[in-house]
Amino acid sequence: MEDLNIEELMRETNKHISYTNLTKKNPDFQVDYVLKIDKEIEDIIPYQGMRCDFRYKNENISYMIYPEILDKNGQIINSRDEEMNSEGKAFMWIFGDKDLHKNKLLLGTEGYWVVGSYTLAEVVITHVFF
Repeated sequence: MEDLNIEELMRETNKHISYTNLTKKNPDFQVDYVLKIDKEIEDIIPYQGMRCDFRYKNENISYMIYPEILDKNGQIINSRDEEMNSEGKAFMWIFGDKDLHKNKLLLGTEGYWVVGSYTLAEVVITHVFF
């Protein structure tokens, strides 16, 4: 049997492997989110492990900062099949230069999860971990 890479394994099993386990690091920050899906992408069904981008409110730049959805008890949802709540909490992971964000990641900072130029959710930063 061929070795599967992590992406293929998650796709094959619908299991989400936490970024903490993959990177051996902690998340960068946490947000409260409310799904506010733009009409143009209303067919998209958000799920654990999605790779939407992050945009700060009042900026027109998207960053590779991915969410990891938490359940109502603050635990990482480990199934890609579990339906996401329309609002909740998520860890956020910066994939890129963290120094670009140090002065922007403040409690109460607002932003969006985006797919291209379309909004998937509105978010507010509630914890910063670095």
